[in-house]
Amino acid sequence: MHGVTPSTVRQKVLRGGFTTAQKIGRNWLIDKNEPYNDKRESEMHGTSMDDVLNAYNKTGSIKETSRICKISEQKVRKVLITKNAYSTPLSDKISSLSDRGLTPLEISKKLNISRAAVNSYMPYAKGVYNSANPTENAQRIRKSRDRLKR
Repeated sequence: MHGVTPSTVRQKVLRGGFTTAQKIGRNWLIDKNEPYNDKRESEMHGTSMDDVLNAYNKTGSIKETSRICKISEQKVRKVLITKNAYSTPLSDKISSLSDRGLTPLEISKKLNISRAAVNSYMPYAKGVYNSANPTENAQRIRKSRDRLKR
C-alpha cells in the first residue's frame, strides 16, 4: 500500500516505525490506518516537464536547470530527451537501437554500459491508460484498487 519493499518495512520497524507491523511468513501486515511519513522527496517536486524545458531554454545548462527545478541532472536530461530538446551521440545511438526494437538490456550489452545508463538516456514512456484491452498486470491493479474502495 505504501509502495515500500519488505526490507524497508523491516528497517522501519527496527527503528520504531510501523508500530502495527506484524510479520507473517514472508509478508508484513500493517494496519491500513497507520500513518506513513515518506521521507523521500517527490520525484519532480511539483515541477512539470514544461517547467524543466523552459528553465533549460533560459539557462542552456542542465546543471543550472537541475538547481532551479530541484531535481537531479539525470532527471533533467531525461525530460529534455523526452521533449526532443537535448541529444548526445550516446542518446542518439540508444534511440536508434531502441527504434530497431532492442530492449534496454540488449542495448546495454551491445554498448557495454549499464541498463540504468541506457534507461537514463531514453525518453519517458507513458503507458496507455484505461485501455479497452488492459494488460494482465493492469487488471490485477484495478481489482486491488476496487477492493480497497469497498
